[in-house]
Amino acid sequence: MTQQQPVTGQCLALDLVNSAYIVGGTRGRLVDSIGSPELLQDWCAQRVDQLAPAGQPGKLGDEDLNRVRELRAAIRGALEAVVNDHLVGPDDVQTLSDNVALAHRRVVLTSDLTIRYEWSEPDFGTRASMLIAEDAISLLAERAAGVHACEAPGCIMYFIPTTERRCWCSTTCGNRARVARHQRRMDNGD
Repeated sequence: MTQQQPVTGQCLALDLVNSAYIVGGTRGRLVDSIGSPELLQDWCAQRVDQLAPAGQPGKLGDEDLNRVRELRAAIRGALEAVVNDHLVGPDDVQTLSDNVALAHRRVVLTSDLTIRYEWSEPDFGTRASMLIAEDAISLLAERAAGVHACEAPGCIMYFIPTTERRCWCSTTCGNRARVARHQRRMDNGD
């Protein structure tokens, strides 16, 4: 049985970072929703609209999985630096840049006014990595100040809040944080 990823749909880069998450709070366990080439294939299939420029998903292998996990670690490291008001580490910047350089695409307008992409790289996994890295660079360059780390105990998720006061990635984390705050008050006799 696969666990439903808690926070998705804000952008490819955040979806990838949040594909590793904790179930059960501070005593929980780490879930990696792209823990195998097959799970990565499912993850890509769920984002077929966002990955459409990469073409029809092909079979993904261990090399694709390793590249995407390295990309995820770089995006997570960059976001961690940003939310803590630090500079993004040079290794994370290099990984993002290297992934963007993996494939080049040319946008072609057809005579029936539809868009077609021509790629320098025939492999779907490589093209998908390039699109995710491109999205991460866009997120970091244009919207980084809007990204927040969830404040719930034990949560490792990042999100873009839909309201100014939102500080948790989900209602589950909000409930966990309120319960923890209530428990601290009870322990302190407040």
